[in-house]
Amino acid sequence: MRTFAEIYGELRGILGAKLLAYIAGVSATSILQDWIDGKSEPTPTQAKRLETAQKVASGVHRSHGSKLTQLWFQGTEELLGDRAPARFILETDGADERIFDVAHDFSFNH
Repeated sequence: MRTFAEIYGELRGILGAKLLAYIAGVSATSILQDWIDGKSEPTPTQAKRLETAQKVASGVHRSHGSKLTQLWFQGTEELLGDRAPARFILETDGADERIFDVAHDFSFNH
């Protein structure tokens, strides 16, 4: 299993720290940094959200690059009930597999 620092580093480069904090459900990017520094740890739910976001972001990023990936994560997606992918991951705690199908569809059809 990848470390949080590895997942966070990849995601920060693609999505940015503020969007990651939102997906994790924390109020400040400094909390993410505390996790990396070992000062505290994410809850299992927070870790699952970020793991899901990393898998989704990696796939979309390969097809579309960082800017469009960021926009897609923040824009509404009809197939997710008109919710943004970032919000969907937050609200479902990263456990709803539909996000992978929607990301795959976006990556290969846009």
